Amino acid sequence: MSQSSPRMNTSIKGNVISGLIALAIYVVIALATGDNPGAAIGVGVGLGVVVFLLSFAISRTIRANRAR
Repeated sequence: MSQSSPRMNTSIKGNVISGLIALAIYVVIALATGDNPGAAIGVGVGLGVVVFLLSFAISRTIRANRAR
């Protein structure tokens, strides 16, 4: 079984935190403006996943370019 490096774990944690922050900000704004709670949470989760994936892809690209 291979072990992942501490740097990789930190990077993934940062990406997850970015997604959670995006989720929280969207849900708070949507609920404050009177949106449906179910819809706000659903769209917020989707937004959080998109932000996580973008953040992960960008950090992987940067890390791959440093290795060259």
